[in-house]
This record gives sequence, structure tokens and C-alpha cells, in this order.
Amino acid sequence: MGESRMNAAIIMAAMVAAAAGAHTDSQAAALRATIGPWRLSAIGGKIGCTVALTDRESPGGRDLQAPAACQRAFPPLKDLSVWSLDSRGSLVFSDPLRRHVVAFSGPAGGPYAAMAPDGRAWRLALATPRTAADPTP
Repeated sequence: MGESRMNAAIIMAAMVAAAAGAHTDSQAAALRATIGPWRLSAIGGKIGCTVALTDRESPGGRDLQAPAACQRAFPPLKDLSVWSLDSRGSLVFSDPLRRHVVAFSGPAGGPYAAMAPDGRAWRLALATPRTAADPTP
């Protein structure tokens, strides 16, 4: 009886570890698929620019690179320095204090939409479409 309980515990531990590993693998895949150039535009407007979501880790996420012209077109970007994926897979831009400022929603891989702190609606889409054979830049 003791041996069967031990075997059951070992099997349960292995199942939990496998499930955690699968979850970690899917998170890693989602992160890899998000890295690269993205086209940020104002919904209903003509303003747009390209931001880079890098794989370089920073406190609170990964580096978000926005050229000066992009920061002028989208002033809230001046205060945003990192990006991350939340527990639901939504793309989040945060400030240096790790406060989530802009949370994009939409289907996995985009395009995403968000309401910026300045009240404008933003759209974020891959700058260059990716194929299933090449999910990362």
C-alpha cells in the first residue's frame, strides 16, 4: 500500500512537471514570436511608425525601442521602455517603474489594439508578416 502511494505521488509529480514545462514552452514560443519590428499606428488616423520589441531583458520586461520620430508622433512612448506579455498573452508596454501603461488586446500574433494614456486608440501589427515556417525575425 505504501509503495502504490509513492508511485502515485511520483506519477502526479511528473504530470505536474510536464504540464508546467508545456506552459513554459508555450510562453517562450509566444515571446519569440513577438520579438521584432511592429508597426504602431493611430486607429482612424494617418500617423504611424515602427517600434522594435527586442529580446533584451530589462527590469519589468524586455526592451522596447521607439525612434525619436515615433516618440514625437506618439508622445506616451517617451515614458515607455519595456514590453511584456501578461498572463492572458496580451502585449503590454510599461514605464521604467514597471507600471503597465498600455495594454494591447487582440488575437495571438496581432494585430492588437489599445487605448493610450492620451486617449487615442492605437493599433499594433507586425511590420512584416511571418510565415509558419519562420515564426521569429
